[in-house]
Amino acid sequence: MRCQTMGSDMPEADRFVLHIMAAVAEQEGRAILERTKAALAAANARGVELRRVISERASEQRQAHRGVAVRMAKAGHFAANALPIISELQSSRMSLRSVAKKLNEWCVRTVRGGKW
Repeated sequence: MRCQTMGSDMPEADRFVLHIMAAVAEQEGRAILERTKAALAAANARGVELRRVISERASEQRQAHRGVAVRMAKAGHFAANALPIISELQSSRMSLRSVAKKLNEWCVRTVRGGKW
């Protein structure tokens, strides 16, 4: 089976026909833009607050990003405190399983408060 190339649906299409088709597509794009603007203006005239919805979503996204930043800072602080303990245990040739067991014995919790 041969691959189709651009224009194979219209083998008679030459540069002129493609130029006309591109111009028609561009005009349709402008018409869509104008219809969208008119619809937004009509909604605005009816009192629909579209900008508010958009700004609320943006606010929610900012809050989510702040939450991620807080969790990452908390995890970084926790890691800075726990890493020396874990490194010391590992330097004595303990397996990771043994390190986890020792941390649980010492009641050292994970960053989320769980067991190792």
